[in-house]
Amino acid sequence: MAALIYTLEDLQRFSRSNNSLSIEDIEPFIEDATERYLTPYLSLPFVLTILDGTQTDITVVRLFKQAAINFAMYLYAQDAAVTIGTNGMHEYEDDKGKKRVSEAKFVRYEQNKLKTGHQKLELLLKYLETANTFAVWNTNAATQYKEFLLKSVSDFQKFVNIRESRMVFLACRPGLQLATYSNIIPSISQALYDAIVAAPATAKYKLLIERYIQPALANFALAYSIYDVSALIGVFDTVAVFDNTGSDAGKRYKTAPESFLQKIAEQKQSIGQTFLDQCTNYILSHPNDYTEYPHPTADDVVLFQNDEDSRVYYLGGFA
Repeated sequence: MAALIYTLEDLQRFSRSNNSLSIEDIEPFIEDATERYLTPYLSLPFVLTILDGTQTDITVVRLFKQAAINFAMYLYAQDAAVTIGTNGMHEYEDDKGKKRVSEAKFVRYEQNKLKTGHQKLELLLKYLETANTFAVWNTNAATQYKEFLLKSVSDFQKFVNIRESRMVFLACRPGLQLATYSNIIPSISQALYDAIVAAPATAKYKLLIERYIQPALANFALAYSIYDVSALIGVFDTVAVFDNTGSDAGKRYKTAPESFLQKIAEQKQSIGQTFLDQCTNYILSHPNDYTEYPHPTADDVVLFQNDEDSRVYYLGGFA
């Protein structure tokens, strides 16, 4: 199979450019964009199947190219007006009467390329997730979707609105892990959890998963992950937050205040606990269905005797 090739036609189809810009000018930025934005989500082995031509699915190749070119144009835009030579760095000056783009429009262009690149990557991830026929993808990248009882973005989206974002879903993975081992398993017991994982399609287990465990997991995961999603950790070896209010192009968004994030976390935590309590109550009410769960027995009930000296009085009965 022939290796993946980008052409000037591809560049002009996916990005507004004229014939003075050659594909050779953009190729280094395409390579950089692939390494920065695509490989972390697709896995290197799967990206290599696209680059070497062994991956021939038309939709995969098209979306990959669209994402790569848009990300590349975002990177290129930051360097396009600057030239570095032996005499230092120089800014490009147009001597043909063309109007230089304003800073606001330049920022808007950058944001649009970055946004479009992410949208195409999201579409590619969704296609790979739903197709379920790509062996290299399933072996090297899709496993991160399947670790817990919430196995897809669409499942997560049913209970918590993340705008169908696979990137947010993967960012919530530590939260899913924490919720599974700190909330779900301690509440329903390790034995019952193992039984559910071993046979999730069994009707009685499927009911628990879809009615109680999945909504609990989604809400707990976002509660635990909201600060991670809101901050960019590791950018320039520090922690940064999204804030583009400094230009005319960025008035539509602003950084959410800490108090608002805290309210979201508290709300999702409360909702998750509600579903988990309902799950436990349902299990207790069906002891014959969920024998793995340590249901209380008569021997577990401690009967108190009325004792005037210690002033402890037993006034009721046990169901």
